[in-house]
Amino acid sequence: MEYFKEVILKDGRRCVLRNGTENDSKAVFDVFVLTHAQTDYLLTYPDETTDPSHEAEYLRAKTQSPDEIEIVAEVDGIIVGSGGIGHVGKREKVRHRADFGVSVDMAFWRLGIGRALTEACIECAKKAGYAQLELEAVAENEAALELYRSVGFVEYGRNPKGFRSRYSGWQELVLMRLELKGDEKMKELIAYCGLDCEKCDARIATVNGDDELRTKTAKLWSELNGVEITPEMINCVGCRVDGAKTPYCESLCPIRQCALSKSLSHCGECADVKNCGKVAMIISNNEEARKNLSI
Repeated sequence: MEYFKEVILKDGRRCVLRNGTENDSKAVFDVFVLTHAQTDYLLTYPDETTDPSHEAEYLRAKTQSPDEIEIVAEVDGIIVGSGGIGHVGKREKVRHRADFGVSVDMAFWRLGIGRALTEACIECAKKAGYAQLELEAVAENEAALELYRSVGFVEYGRNPKGFRSRYSGWQELVLMRLELKGDEKMKELIAYCGLDCEKCDARIATVNGDDELRTKTAKLWSELNGVEITPEMINCVGCRVDGAKTPYCESLCPIRQCALSKSLSHCGECADVKNCGKVAMIISNNEEARKNLSI
């Protein structure tokens, strides 16, 4: 799989997220060894990973794969972390499942890179068609658990002797899963907030070329919102589909912008949806929208 995205870190720097290639093999290997030496919460020790020659082949295979990827995080031209997804198995009963892992150089912790990598992996897992993303995390690693919970992972069990550390003995593992409610489970014309774009006068006017309805809608929306909305602005094919958008939907709607920033297919996927005041303004007055989001 291939991927590319730029994010702004908490310190203002730009971070490039992209699929790692074979040309990154040495840098990826070096940061892998570094991060695994910095914490006892990861699976392997640095001395268990001694052959960088396999890294180029590994990254090449991930890039060519339709359902697996290794994403690197690059700051100021330096790879400082990585995250990836891989299939649990290819047999029919388990091919809906993928596992996930991420690691970041300690010098770049608390800048938002771990979250960005996590959200990128979730996005790729959805595109690959997985129904469930899974991970295991050491129970003492509360910062990681808090991150995973915030993006929707839920705990489904614990293994009290999941890891046996050289330094601290038995480590309990928390088993977590994220159900991936992709667009295939929801009509593409349902907006991020749950409203049905198919019933929106702006879309109806656009797809039918109905200028009379455009003028009527612009007048009504101008009165309701206290701002001037011209008929030319009434041009939209839907909140979540490619194509024309009204100026509000394109760049001003706080719900759409929030969902896009979190790489969500819709607000029903958000772990905080039940406490979200923005979405509450919609679903409190529209039971259909609530049902569309499965809240």
